[in-house]
Amino acid sequence: MLKNNIKNCMKFDRGNTQMLRKLFVYIIIIIMFLSATGCSMSKILPEIQEDGNSSGLTHEPDLPVEPSLPIKGGQLRIPIIQPKEINPLFTESKDFMNFSGLIYEGLFAYDEDLNLIPGLAESWEVYDNGALWQLQLRKGVKWHDGTEFTARDVKYSFDLLFKEMEDNGGQGTISHYTRRLFAGRDIARVEFIVNNPYAIAIVLNKPTGRTLLEALTFPIIPFKEEAQDLDTEDISPMIGTGPYKVERWDLEVDNFIKLVRNDSWWGKPTPYIDTIIAQIYKDKEESLEAFKSGEVDLVDTHVIYAESYAAKGVARLYRYLTNNYIYIGINHANPGILGDPKIREAVAYSIDRKDIISRVYFGNAQAIDVPVPIDAWYYDPDSRVFDYQPAMAQKILQEAGWKDFDRDGILDKLDGAQKIDLRFTINAIMDNNIQKETLELIAEQLREIGIYMEIRLLPWEDYIEALETGNFEAVLATYTFGIPGATDLYSMLHSSGIGSGLDNYMGYSSATLDRLLEEVNLTKETEDFHNAYNKIQSHLVEKLPIISLYYETSSLITSQKLNGIKAPKELMIFRDVNKWYLSS
Repeated sequence: MLKNNIKNCMKFDRGNTQMLRKLFVYIIIIIMFLSATGCSMSKILPEIQEDGNSSGLTHEPDLPVEPSLPIKGGQLRIPIIQPKEINPLFTESKDFMNFSGLIYEGLFAYDEDLNLIPGLAESWEVYDNGALWQLQLRKGVKWHDGTEFTARDVKYSFDLLFKEMEDNGGQGTISHYTRRLFAGRDIARVEFIVNNPYAIAIVLNKPTGRTLLEALTFPIIPFKEEAQDLDTEDISPMIGTGPYKVERWDLEVDNFIKLVRNDSWWGKPTPYIDTIIAQIYKDKEESLEAFKSGEVDLVDTHVIYAESYAAKGVARLYRYLTNNYIYIGINHANPGILGDPKIREAVAYSIDRKDIISRVYFGNAQAIDVPVPIDAWYYDPDSRVFDYQPAMAQKILQEAGWKDFDRDGILDKLDGAQKIDLRFTINAIMDNNIQKETLELIAEQLREIGIYMEIRLLPWEDYIEALETGNFEAVLATYTFGIPGATDLYSMLHSSGIGSGLDNYMGYSSATLDRLLEEVNLTKETEDFHNAYNKIQSHLVEKLPIISLYYETSSLITSQKLNGIKAPKELMIFRDVNKWYLSS
């Protein structure tokens, strides 16, 4: 509304200064009000949602012009939350995984579109129909202590992940990178290549596809000559091959880690910023307060009022997609009315996701129709189908014979002498206010077209038990995908996961989808992978085994002196840190 007023006023004659003065007074009053209350502009201005084929999540409102040339030097201060585990292979701390990317590198990495790019591995060859993968490693790479990077470092890192999997029997609390490497793959061993210290072979008991390379983004750590047994906890000192190296660290008294630029880094360009000081904080709230007080120059946060910092002109805001996918899951073994795909289609058309995102998330989510992030190169924009269309939902239900015979506001249908109401029950977590508010809005939206949704709030333990035992019709759920998450759909929707705990707890079974998911896991060529994933997305919007809602977003908030940031990614905040620079 305010933006439209500005545009309309600009159409007036330039001599009409009185109206312009009044407009600017109104703007100043609003800005002063926001500054005093800490409110976000998003609460006043109408919510703007990107179309499904847009990946432009980075947001920099009213930014000063960056210097035309990067400036070398300076010190960047960043916060990280006190980690329980500092071994980069096994930490589950999001902050420390981001931080580790400054020091360590993987065999492969991702660009801003989640395309796989070479890291410490330069190339690969596939043999035996995908049962043998040979990686050629980058030559001339030095560890921060000056020793040479070779295949024995890669095998040592692999063996640590093997050990964790074996110690846990492939179950339980295995780490993020261990799950990513072994989920759905039968890896036998990793071998050296004779007379070639810059190559490694991965041998599998069963063939696999290019998704194996996506799992090879885990950080490589240096081989330990003196180690008699593999020790998954001993990582001191922190030595990597990345753009920054550790100069000092104290996690006991002063709670900081000091990094300096690695001038011997193989990548180009070498970083502009000289020093990075990572200050340790106890929680996210404390790190956010540190940013507000000027103790640190950036903060990665999930708070819904993040935009208020940019609105006040004191910071820059870069919003990015998280890997938290929100959806309505359906119990296909006992679905009730939701067993009818037409009813699921009507429900999908009836949900105003943009309204939910605006009112519940204050804009910090991205509507989606498939469990694929819109910034992934294999996302199909044609999969965006179910925008809010209540008239379409009503038409679908009318054509299916649903009418309000008893005029109680709920559609019904006669099955012989029995009347069936168009109603279902959905489970949610009792202590999750966002889930509760989301379902209250969805219930209102469905009621407007004649569907009654009963909300069943459960304690966390009962919520999980209901999923495991199939005691639900529908559920509001969050699935946290890996990056890029291409293999996670197999665990989520392949029929082989039925009866295996929370793997495919919805009990969805489709021979077509099974074949496509298997094809994705086995394909070795990028084009074949893309085609298979397009078919998967088409199947999901046509059959609607799940009703997609949105991906949550987070925000990287930085001081205005920090320049060069382009596209932060989940668990890859410092992906292009070598291009960042500071201005006075």
